[in-house]
Amino acid sequence: MHEDSGPGPTEGFQTIGDKAESVYEIIVREMEDAVFFIDVEQTDDDYTFTFRRNNASHKQLTGLSEDEMRGQTPRELLGDEQGATVEANYRRCVEQREPIQYEETLELPAGTSHWQTRLTPVTEDGQPTQIVGVARDITEQKERRQKLQRLDRQFETVLETMSAAVFLKDTDGQYLLMNQACQELFDVEDRDIVGLTDENLFPPEVAKKVVKDDQRVIQNGEVIELEEEVPTTAGNTVRLTRKSPVYDDNGDITGICGVSTDITEQKQREKTLRSMYEIGSNMDLSFDEKVKRLIEVGREYLNLPYGFFTSIDGQTQKIVHARGSHELLQPGESAPLEESYCRKTIDSDGLVGMENAEQVLGADDPAYDLFNLGCYIGTKVRVGAELYGTFCFAGPEALDRSFTDDEREIVKLLGQWAGYELERSEVETRLRKLHEFAQELLVAENTNAVASLGVEAGNEIFDLRMGACWEYDSAADVLRPLAETARARDIVGDTPTFERNEALVWESFDTGEIQTFADVSAVTDTYNEETPLRSEVHVPLGDRGVMIFSSTEKRAFDGIDRKTMRLLGALVREGLIAADREEQLVERSSALQRQNEDLEEFASLAAHDLRNPLTGAISSLEVAQETHDPEWFERTEQSLWRMNELVDE
Repeated sequence: MHEDSGPGPTEGFQTIGDKAESVYEIIVREMEDAVFFIDVEQTDDDYTFTFRRNNASHKQLTGLSEDEMRGQTPRELLGDEQGATVEANYRRCVEQREPIQYEETLELPAGTSHWQTRLTPVTEDGQPTQIVGVARDITEQKERRQKLQRLDRQFETVLETMSAAVFLKDTDGQYLLMNQACQELFDVEDRDIVGLTDENLFPPEVAKKVVKDDQRVIQNGEVIELEEEVPTTAGNTVRLTRKSPVYDDNGDITGICGVSTDITEQKQREKTLRSMYEIGSNMDLSFDEKVKRLIEVGREYLNLPYGFFTSIDGQTQKIVHARGSHELLQPGESAPLEESYCRKTIDSDGLVGMENAEQVLGADDPAYDLFNLGCYIGTKVRVGAELYGTFCFAGPEALDRSFTDDEREIVKLLGQWAGYELERSEVETRLRKLHEFAQELLVAENTNAVASLGVEAGNEIFDLRMGACWEYDSAADVLRPLAETARARDIVGDTPTFERNEALVWESFDTGEIQTFADVSAVTDTYNEETPLRSEVHVPLGDRGVMIFSSTEKRAFDGIDRKTMRLLGALVREGLIAADREEQLVERSSALQRQNEDLEEFASLAAHDLRNPLTGAISSLEVAQETHDPEWFERTEQSLWRMNELVDE
């Protein structure tokens, strides 16, 4: 409607002084809310709405000036889509003949904004002629609310997807909230949980303890954390539960929030690790007895009926220890490696777990056909760098779950323990043999005996049946053979003397470093290119020489081998030095013996030769004393001179 068609919305208000501006207009102009006025024109069956004016806040917040708005319909000003929505709200206001309030989002020149809008109809003679709109920009408020709503949804999502059970109770012990995990734990997914109490969920003795714990939180305002056994439909579980007080705005405790985590697997793992440690550290148990007990521990932890410990010899798997009723998985049983589940473990880089062996291997696999195991988990057992066998567990049926990380780790630890124990046992055995060898060296008579003992010790300790020892001849700059094993003579023949740089062994002698060859035939510059030998190790003996141990089979040498060989080399070197000294002492002793014998012979002869002049001198002296004849004194002097001449001779 136009201004001259009736009284405007500001008519009837008192003016201030000489100014025509009414109090109403001043209020509208100074309002922080956006105010706008709309003329309403009624046609036969509809209304036409045109903007008339707006206040300063509306101009600032919308970016629309009064000139831009005046006379424009909502569709003309805001576009068809937005305009239609706005007109619908205006129509609702005039049809209801009462104020309405709503929220809307509008794309305006000043940007997209969220508004809380209140429309009030102005009527004349019962007919709406104008609408007064007051809009408040709630964009920030809306964004904050939306953010909170998003956070609420995110929190609700997190709460519902948590594996931990979360609950909220009031101070009377009635449950107000449970997340999905908590409902599943208490098997109340199909019930209304609000109002339930612990007496509805637990046996009386358990409920009594839970209520007592809750009262500690409520009365003392303390946060408590406790480990408890919670009965469920699936059996008892061990849970770590943390309960905290919930406060209202006044600081009063209004409830309890609890978070309960299932630690059943963790406790089982701790129990298993503790059992493994107690068995492994028991010095009264043999290795075999420890393995048997650890198989039992693994079977119980994995809940699998079969456990077995194997050794691998070439292409054959042998069961060393086993538990369970499977007839082919008993101590002493063996099978071709290609027909065993363990071949998968040996071929892999680490542990192998098959929850469904038929699916993994195939029904026509020879191992599945022979053993018919539905599930299997196994790990390699290594002694140093060499494969010893496997540590495995299995069952007749496929599992409906995956092996957990903890289960895999336990099996891996069992394999590592077995390898360590076997390695430790082997080291102790080798040290004992080295000690026995050192005792034998003490009675070795010469360097040949020391060398022979050395090559035989290497044969026994390293299971290398071909061994030989060379002594360095510094004058000729060659390595001369001292001793060799019978097997070496049978395979190689006469042990050669090595001229300078005509054999690989010189590198060990010159550098003082042990050299190992898994396959010496693959090495260039060998002494004999057609050698039947394959694996070989060169052990330097300082400046005394070198030993070589060989086999016709390929073999890798690990750190234990090298350390033991180094000790053996040091013992042989010291033995050779001691034998040399002993030989020198024997030679010196023989020389002294010969000298003593010569002296004794000389003394006997000298005594005989000296006795005659001495007897003559004594007789002449006696006559001279009686007769005082100078001639007898001269004879005495002549006898003494004769003795002097004999001594000089």
